[in-house]
Amino acid sequence: IPGAFADARTAACMKIMSPTGRESPCCLGPYKVHGSPWHFSETPAKIGIAPELGAHNDAVLTDLGYGKAEIADLRARKVVR
Repeated sequence: IPGAFADARTAACMKIMSPTGRESPCCLGPYKVHGSPWHFSETPAKIGIAPELGAHNDAVLTDLGYGKAEIADLRARKVVR
């Protein structure tokens, strides 16, 4: 994989980026990813990382009609994170 980041063709059509926000859960420290090969003037690509597992649970459960106490109960019973 390190060779892919050094390839001149890759550098010519894609940026090599280091996502910000948090470190990779599977690696030690920061890491690099290939940028998008597509470049649109009105909708530029944003390179990032996926949210943590369960990051949107409260919002989704609230949208489904669960109250704070019910969500806390689900979390206590380890049904959700």
